[in-house]
Amino acid sequence: MKKYLLSSLIITSSLLNALNNDPPKDKVVCVVSGDEINKKELKDHEFSTYKEGKVYFCCGGCKMDYDETPAKFSTKA
Repeated sequence: MKKYLLSSLIITSSLLNALNNDPPKDKVVCVVSGDEINKKELKDHEFSTYKEGKVYFCCGGCKMDYDETPAKFSTKA
């Protein structure tokens, strides 16, 4: 009986831990400033395209910096 309870506890805690470690899908990071951004609050012009994907920015200034020298930030993209 103790083995069954212990096994159940271990399995349950492992599953809960796995569920809590998923990164939020609506949060992204600005590649220029490193600030965390909520995708729902982004404006349409606050991203650039990089390798068939989107690179998001916290503000227009960061987008301008990236667009001027994308190679400088491409390792973070």
